Amino acid sequence: MRKVTLSDGAIVMTERQGRGPTILLVSGLGGTAGFWKPWIAARSTQWDMISFDQRAIGQSTRGEAAVTIAQLAEDCCAILDAYDVKDCVIIGHSTGGVIAQYLAANHPQRIKAAILSGSW
Repeated sequence: MRKVTLSDGAIVMTERQGRGPTILLVSGLGGTAGFWKPWIAARSTQWDMISFDQRAIGQSTRGEAAVTIAQLAEDCCAILDAYDVKDCVIIGHSTGGVIAQYLAANHPQRIKAAILSGSW
């Protein structure tokens, strides 16, 4: 696990595994990086995958910022920056899909494609 410190002081715990094109895996609220473990195990030979515990969930701290979709999307950008990833495919499950949509709409240069699972 790697710590990524966000601008408001939150510390987000992240994991990066695999090789190939980068995928950012975004779980729903309450979701942790662990949600993606079976998926990562099955695909890590084809993809470079980044997963993380959302702020205030699992091993991540809350920080001072309001927890909004916009803030959670900015957290994703900070995680990508920490790994020096300019753009990626994003997979969002549940609320993670809403975060993915926000990223695609507001940071289109960062998102090659968005895959939504159980989202709205």
